[in-house]
Amino acid sequence: MKKTIRLAGLVVAGVAALSFTFAGTSYAKDSVANSTLTVNQEQTSKPGDYQYVGSDWLNTKDLFVKDGEVYLRLAPEGAMDAPAPLLLPKHLGEKYLKNPKAFSGWIVHRYVKYLQFPNLQELRFDFHDSKNRYQGTASQPYWLP
Repeated sequence: MKKTIRLAGLVVAGVAALSFTFAGTSYAKDSVANSTLTVNQEQTSKPGDYQYVGSDWLNTKDLFVKDGEVYLRLAPEGAMDAPAPLLLPKHLGEKYLKNPKAFSGWIVHRYVKYLQFPNLQELRFDFHDSKNRYQGTASQPYWLP
């Protein structure tokens, strides 16, 4: 069985580029407007593996400091049945405290892992800087409503 995933490229400074990770394999392609990727069912994640769910630009307005720790807000403040804020790895938190503007242009790749327990999943976030260099990972459990 084959799955087809439709991907749209990112446009940065007038140059379209696409870089993503799917099922543990990294792909990169320049000058992409739209691209279609076909993978075999065997290549997709197995139960218990992380599944890629998307990438976003890191919105520095969603970062906040509480008790000396830096968090990423995953849902609007006060939202019901939403993931709690994500604690950033210590080295990223220290970097943010020194220079919050250093996080401008960062990309966050999101993954989910469905656990054996009912209504429980683990969310994983991989942080990449403005030059798409890996900077760290943070994860947390999330109880589905």
